[in-house]
Amino acid sequence: MPMPSTSLRWTCLTLLCISVLHCARAANCTASDSAALLDFKNGFSCQDINNPGLVCQFDTWVPGTDCCNSWSGVTCDATGQLPRLKALESIDIQFARFGDAELPKVWGQIAKLKHINIVGVAGFTGEIPKEFGNLSNLEVFHWDTMVPTTLGPGLSDSKGIPKELCKLHKLREFYVFLLPNWSGTLPDCIDGWTSIQSITINNGDPDSYGEVLNTGGLTGPLPSNLGKLKTLTYLSLVGNKFTGSIPKSFGSLSNLRTLRLNNNRLSGAIPWKELSQLKFLVTLDLKINNFHGTLPPLTPNCFQNLEYLDASNTSIWGELPRRILDLPMIGTLKFRHVRLWGWIPSATFMNASRADFNFDFSYNFLSGPPPKLPGPTGVFKAPHNKLSTSIPAAYGSLYTLDLSFNRLTGRVPTAVLAVNSLSLDGNNFTNFP
Repeated sequence: MPMPSTSLRWTCLTLLCISVLHCARAANCTASDSAALLDFKNGFSCQDINNPGLVCQFDTWVPGTDCCNSWSGVTCDATGQLPRLKALESIDIQFARFGDAELPKVWGQIAKLKHINIVGVAGFTGEIPKEFGNLSNLEVFHWDTMVPTTLGPGLSDSKGIPKELCKLHKLREFYVFLLPNWSGTLPDCIDGWTSIQSITINNGDPDSYGEVLNTGGLTGPLPSNLGKLKTLTYLSLVGNKFTGSIPKSFGSLSNLRTLRLNNNRLSGAIPWKELSQLKFLVTLDLKINNFHGTLPPLTPNCFQNLEYLDASNTSIWGELPRRILDLPMIGTLKFRHVRLWGWIPSATFMNASRADFNFDFSYNFLSGPPPKLPGPTGVFKAPHNKLSTSIPAAYGSLYTLDLSFNRLTGRVPTAVLAVNSLSLDGNNFTNFP
């Protein structure tokens, strides 16, 4: 079925690609299918952002020529059939400008559609149509506004993900990024995504893009049914406004490798016991939430593949577990601005697989001597604590060392004075500053 041209008038700022039912060979295009594609094109114009003279793919869509073999971005099946675009498999729109359009509901009638990819599209707003729940073959939904202040905010309703989309049993990837006017909730029926591998709903990303947007973001509790997604390997819900606790059912995400819940409004105790048993978990980012409670003792088999753990700017408290620096794969460990006290436990063996570690215990109440670290090189930060005694000479091989504003005394070893990035102010050394 052709889409109304009034919903598709835009100026392309770079090349747009529309792919249709990929097969090994193609016959000649039928007149009706050619007409359907021309209806789809009607009102479109393209211009490359760097080279205005570059030929747009749509410029090859000329009436009277063979759409299967002459039109750029179109591939037909062996019969040459495109029954009014119902055989369309992929819609890929990048760096484009619309007047004031919403996602067309009629896309929900394209039964064979597998991929929807929208990147850097200006003037394309509204909601995710509930009709998309009819796309039983959809595998990828991807919407990235790139620069919402310039290209537009993208989705702009308060309904979140329609419950009708829970029927998308073949969906492998759901990705939306930087949508300042989009809010709503995750549906409880999300366990209907029985093939899902990656879910990204990020309203900013402080690690990659420097900020989280203050507006927009999904709200409400995290559905416990998320824990039923056995195929899920990547879950990132950064910069939203989710509340409540992390469901213990997350401990059943047996294939999960990345869990990023930072920059939300989550609270309660972190289910450390359940999360620590996720044997494939590599990244756990929980910073900037309202979590409370203590860090539990670590059993010998927990967090066996964890490389990155950040629980900074939360309300967790207590002592660091004895085995925390000995996790076999740990590379980044951050507990900034929490309420930890006691000694920082020393590593008991050299972790050769994670030589360039990054440990940050800034702004706590930690005491005792600086710990033995798990490798010779890396970053160690523990300013604004109560560390005492002297600095080990072995710290001289670090890239970055910040032990400012502690209670350290004695002489700073010569090797430590040569550390590339060194902060030791606010102590009682005899030779520094």
